[in-house]
Amino acid sequence: MDKPQSNEGAPPPRVKKSTKTAPPKPVTPPAAKAAPSEPSYSARTIEKQFGRSSGKREWLTWLIGFAVLGGFLVGGKLLYAFIDDQSRVTWVIAVLFGATLWKSWRDVSFLDRETRLASKQVKQLQEINDLNRFVAEANDSLFRSHIHSLYTIFRNDSQISQESLVEVLHARLVARNKSVDLFANVMITLGLIGTIIGLIDSVEPLQKVLGGSTSDVSSVTTEMERSLGGLSTAFNTTLLGAMFGGVVLRVLNGVVDANILNYVAHLAELTDVYVLPPMRKMARELGQAGLYTRQAQGTATS
Repeated sequence: MDKPQSNEGAPPPRVKKSTKTAPPKPVTPPAAKAAPSEPSYSARTIEKQFGRSSGKREWLTWLIGFAVLGGFLVGGKLLYAFIDDQSRVTWVIAVLFGATLWKSWRDVSFLDRETRLASKQVKQLQEINDLNRFVAEANDSLFRSHIHSLYTIFRNDSQISQESLVEVLHARLVARNKSVDLFANVMITLGLIGTIIGLIDSVEPLQKVLGGSTSDVSSVTTEMERSLGGLSTAFNTTLLGAMFGGVVLRVLNGVVDANILNYVAHLAELTDVYVLPPMRKMARELGQAGLYTRQAQGTATS
């Protein structure tokens, strides 16, 4: 029998490569991707956001800056101004400045507290999910009063809008801050009055010296000192009135005005985003059920 031929040493069989390419991996279309979840409300986040630009912090920063600058420039002169002033106009300006400064601090503290309280109470309203209960349980605040007014409109009309309420709130806050601006102008006026008083006090001794009513050297020296004292009163009262009323209080009052706008915008934003949408939705459902129509008919018959 013939032996089978051995395959040793023979080249390996060639494998024919496939010309077909691998199927591409399926690509998920953008529409099939999961949509990002809506960010949840966080009162702490909003508090942190408004805490960076706190009105109290800005107000104190300006006040400390003015105190340092004023002490560096006219610190010693202010002390002599109170000692040398015989008319006491500088004392009146200083007392009025202290009282107005306290009023401005109370205003900016009130706005800062109301801004933070609004952020907390809108979270409380979302947790309670009941307007009537929120109005009854929430602490007294401008935000609570605003929600109570909207709730009153909601109970009587399906068309709920807060534009007029926001304008009224802004007008009340501006009126509350008007007294600071008024007393700042009064201080400037007092400074001018002190200037006139000082000039009068400086002219009278000069008339005596120039008129020859005093001849000895000691009398002339005394009258000249009185004249210089009158000029000192004129300059010091003008300085204090312009510095306290025209610069310091004007700047601090501007800080309070900016915080009023900040708070009103904050209140309107919270209400528009978290309160009005569910309230309007419920009003539409009640309107479709005929509740407002029945109320109007009942009011007309009564």
